[in-house]
Formats: sequence, C-alpha cells, structure tokens
Amino acid sequence: MNIRLAHPRVPFLIAGAFLLLAPVAIATETGLNSADTEFIQEEAASAVAMVRIASLGVKKSGRADIRTHAGAIIADRTQGIAEIAKLAGRKGVGLTAEIDANHANNYQTLRGMSGPRFDKNFLSAIVNGHTECIRNFEEAAERAVDEEVRSWAAKTLPSLRAHLERAEALSSKNEVKTSAPSSEKSTARPAN
Repeated sequence: MNIRLAHPRVPFLIAGAFLLLAPVAIATETGLNSADTEFIQEEAASAVAMVRIASLGVKKSGRADIRTHAGAIIADRTQGIAEIAKLAGRKGVGLTAEIDANHANNYQTLRGMSGPRFDKNFLSAIVNGHTECIRNFEEAAERAVDEEVRSWAAKTLPSLRAHLERAEALSSKNEVKTSAPSSEKSTARPAN
C-alpha cells in the first residue's frame, strides 16, 4: 500500500492547521481568566503538535492499523484546531503555530526512527500525549470559569478518550501487522 496515495490530504491538513492559527490576532485583554486563556493556548498548540506527530504515523508506520488511527487523529484534531481557533477568536485569545520544545523533540525523535521501533515509540507518544490532554480537558470541563470554554472542553473529551483507548489497544498487540507481505520474520516478542 502506498501511503502517499492512501492519504493524499495529510500535508494539506497539516498546513491548514497552521494557517488556522496564524491569523488570530494577539489580544492584550481577553476577558477570560488566566487559567482559561492558558488552556486555550496550550491545547491549540498541543493539537497542532499532535497533527504533526500523527502525520509521521501515517507516513512511517509499518502497520496498517496504526496508519489508520493516525489518520483519524489528524482528521479529528484538525477539526478541533478549527473549533479552538474560532473559540479563541471570539474570546480574543492569541494563538501561535509554534510547537513547544517537548512536542518538537518528540517529533524529531520519531522522525529518525523506523520499523517496529517507530511504531512502539509513536504509540507511546500518542498515549502519553492524549493522557495529558485528557487530564487538561477534564479539568477545564469542570473548572473553567467561562461557560463556552467549559462546554467545548466537555464536548471534545469523548473524541480524545476514543483516541487514547485505540492507541492503548494498538500498543497491546503482540503481532506487527503490515499491509504488504514481508519476507522478513518479526522480531517482536510477546509481552510478559
């Protein structure tokens, strides 16, 4: 299976995610408290980073099921970026397309990997990233002062939880599944 043909829109989705964030003007006064403002800014940047990382999963994974999941993450998180950009615009919150150092390091590390090692580390990054993200969204859904921020966080949680559950299920598989037959034998060992 040629991944580029299977997912021809991935580069455009990533570029679109960055463009959605670029035109939002930086406001000096948002009308939101600092915790709500910080949540919007951090989660927008996190979503952009997750789209970039998921794009590596689509391009580099040897497993069709991981490529499919990465594509679903890209689609859902790109939609989430559009929503959070609109929310930020309504609330006067400035966003940036810059990715924080932790996400940038994860991206660079994964970019240099291949094969089962890539798959394992990619899924670990997805699980860890979504676990942290869910914790932040749960807190915002319960404690955000602004009703619209609270509502958006609560609405987004089911999708984030589904991505986490799927990544955990993919991580627990002992067998490497590829879309094309391979003459090489798997060196993966069952987990004890």
